[in-house]
Amino acid sequence: MTRSLQAFLEGLIDYAGLFPPARLPMDAAVARWAAVLHEPFSLAVARFICPASRLDEFAQQARPRLGPSERWPVSLLATPVERPEDVVSALQSDLRAMADVERASDGRLHPAAVEMRLPAAAAEEFPPLRLADLLGAAAETVAGTLGDRGRLFVEAALPRSWAERTPVVVAALADCAPGAAVERPGFKLRCGGLEPAAFPPVERVALTLDACDACGVPFKATAGLHHPVRALDPGVGVEAHGFLNVFGAGILLAAGAIGRDELVEVLAERDAAAFAFDDDAFAWRGARAPVEAIRRARAERVTSFGSCSVDEPWEDLASLGLLPAPRAG
Repeated sequence: MTRSLQAFLEGLIDYAGLFPPARLPMDAAVARWAAVLHEPFSLAVARFICPASRLDEFAQQARPRLGPSERWPVSLLATPVERPEDVVSALQSDLRAMADVERASDGRLHPAAVEMRLPAAAAEEFPPLRLADLLGAAAETVAGTLGDRGRLFVEAALPRSWAERTPVVVAALADCAPGAAVERPGFKLRCGGLEPAAFPPVERVALTLDACDACGVPFKATAGLHHPVRALDPGVGVEAHGFLNVFGAGILLAAGAIGRDELVEVLAERDAAAFAFDDDAFAWRGARAPVEAIRRARAERVTSFGSCSVDEPWEDLASLGLLPAPRAG
């Protein structure tokens, strides 16, 4: 594996085996997670995504599979609420449940991120200052448990007003960092799903990446990124985003190798040969990001994506000749 590919892939995938389309039962999802930690592709996995409502079930399945010296990082999916005034109390309840699991496991099941969906009223209607106050309170609540061990990611659905409101939400996240010693909260974008409408246009992904880069806000993606390069998803009948496209675009933008006008071109790229990795840099059609720039962008800007499969990304990268093929069985 080249140094640039390693820097690109390290900790890229948060395992979401509990969620569609895989929708594995808890025992199967935990078993797959435990197994992948001992496979060559383990460098690419970061956290196990678990809804707060299923923490007890997760802990029950996880404890007997934990190796003697293993610690499993958890991305806690917060309980969704409809009313903005319920955000903080719901987070407090979820974090108490996570703290109980961490304590009972002697710290071996520990929170490393929290993912929260912003209530529609706040995402679509709150003025900037009121939105920043709400997000600041949420970030402070999460920081009280996680400290510098991880960050809050906020998803804003914005089905109709994404062009106008995405920059507002991202700017509010930039304004609400709870302190220098705490991880800055990030923005989470849903990149796919089970229906065509769940796949955002490249213009929306480009706008989000650009807003996050301009404001210094970390970006996380979820859903729809099982495959490296943009291609037709025959099951849904739409063009699906590729993780090389999305994260490559974010890395190149953060490195100053492309401008905002080229984001859409990278995101729309369908030719896998346009993406190249060597020991010095990642490149797309001549635009290059050195290894250190990749590492910096991954740590500070384009962090990870949730995927219900770790096998499909691995198999596809192997088919492109970038990784060795996974062992059968």
